Amino acid sequence: MFLSIIIPAYNEEKRMEENRIGRTLGRISEFFRSTDFSFEVIVVDDGSKDKTVEVVEKFKQI
Repeated sequence: MFLSIIIPAYNEEKRMEENRIGRTLGRISEFFRSTDFSFEVIVVDDGSKDKTVEVVEKFKQI
């Protein structure tokens, strides 16, 4: 693995911008898929009470 990106998360589903965690993961994925780097994204959820975990789980399939 060339790069590990670690994102701490707590109730990020709808913070500031609509679905902030989803947008962030989408941008990271889009950028690194256009490179030759091998990478992983690790999201550390600290007991979110919203749908943060569900949003992140959808990205595992991509």
